[in-house]
Amino acid sequence: MSYEVVISDDASVQLEVINNYLRDNFGPNVRKRVMDDLLKTISSLGVFPNKGQSAKNILEYLDGFSYLHTKRNTIFYQVNDSLHEVQVLNVLDNREDLVTKLSIFDIK
Repeated sequence: MSYEVVISDDASVQLEVINNYLRDNFGPNVRKRVMDDLLKTISSLGVFPNKGQSAKNILEYLDGFSYLHTKRNTIFYQVNDSLHEVQVLNVLDNREDLVTKLSIFDIK
């Protein structure tokens, strides 16, 4: 059974920042390829909602949340089995300190 993938406001803003960065620094072809791959990965969570790892491995209080690494980004999400929904909460750059970055987000 497929799950609906819902992208939070924070994640939408982060995706827009990634999109603009790629466009401004690498051009439209690279932007399109990288964003298509990233959005395809996010969309795949609807079919495979448990493909990521427990975010508790990163921070104890993130129990119940999951994360999925891509080549350049880490997608943080939460699965709601009763609603058949995956909520994408954050899409962060892998070069960032994830522990510090996640501590500023209110995802408890």
